[in-house]
Amino acid sequence: MARNFHETGNKWPSGLAGIRPGDFDGGGKWEIAVVRENRVLEVYEGITGALASSQPTGFAQPWGIAVGDVDPAPGDEIMV
Repeated sequence: MARNFHETGNKWPSGLAGIRPGDFDGGGKWEIAVVRENRVLEVYEGITGALASSQPTGFAQPWGIAVGDVDPAPGDEIMV
């Protein structure tokens, strides 16, 4: 798994603030993180497209999303 840092700005279709792939659960398979302008962070399974989790970001207006491995635990972290 690449240990790169990626960021996005607000350049997505209406309703999206950002979208990035990563291995968020440390399972060795890609998931897709989506942050929406309605302040919701969603993670989808990369293979099936099934929604794995959804939670509020706590920000009034998310600007974008960044993904990277920033701690020693397995898997990537999501920064909004």
